[in-house]
Amino acid sequence: MPRGSVTPKRLLALAVLACVISALLPSRFTRPLTGLADPVQLLFAPISFPASEVSRTLRPSRQPDLGLDPQDLDRLIDERNTYQQRWLQSQGQIAELRAQLRDLQEGRALAPAVEFTDLSAPVIGATPALQDGILTIRAGSADGVVVRDTIAVARGVHLVGRVVRVGRRTSSAQTITAMHRGRTQEWIDGLVFVGPEGPAFACQLQAIGDDRLEGDLASDATGVEVGQVVRLNDPQWPEWAQMLIVGRIESIRPKEGAPGRELITVRPELELERLRHIVLRMPDETSVSGGSP
Repeated sequence: MPRGSVTPKRLLALAVLACVISALLPSRFTRPLTGLADPVQLLFAPISFPASEVSRTLRPSRQPDLGLDPQDLDRLIDERNTYQQRWLQSQGQIAELRAQLRDLQEGRALAPAVEFTDLSAPVIGATPALQDGILTIRAGSADGVVVRDTIAVARGVHLVGRVVRVGRRTSSAQTITAMHRGRTQEWIDGLVFVGPEGPAFACQLQAIGDDRLEGDLASDATGVEVGQVVRLNDPQWPEWAQMLIVGRIESIRPKEGAPGRELITVRPELELERLRHIVLRMPDETSVSGGSP
């Protein structure tokens, strides 16, 4: 055989050398070879599954022998899943309680000098805003809830409405966006805050349906824009309701028949009829009873 002829041994040695070199090369040099992977996979994929099945049959996986009856094992698995579900539920309840605590703390920060009592309560029923906009709350006179002087607050700083009916264990709060069966809600006085440190201008709002309020903006207002916050500033509401957020300005337009005046439309930041929990803010028991002995 000639000295320079190609033999199977030499081909094998060259193939091994090529594999070693390609394994050591950076990926940018071997990227053109990736196209060869598809034909190889197409060739060997049909036999890989039967081969793996034969391997599993000849050498089955080892399962730990716990010495338990299959029924006992199933029972233990069920108990594990049950306790895991309870743990997850408790984590959700803890997160909800933390959120309620944060809401109470934020509400206190708005009126640090005002004495009032906060009561977290679940909402157990609601009617659409275009009817009465009534939220039924699981708290009543037995919990200190009183008509009109008790207000409903969400997330510590958002005004939801006012309690209009009180039973022994439940009460009803009417949302600020509600309409009284064909006639509009009472007027609400508010302040539009122009920027975090800017001036505030008065406005007077009234529910118009579709979860919105609308009303006049003060004639001297300047710099008022869509998206700015409107807060309650109404002497007809309790002092613990003042400066709560009514909503944000959704639109501004000139008032017809009143040159130089503008109308603003305000929408609450929360969907009031979809709330699950609220905080009832009511007169402090010691201030109502004249103080503790």
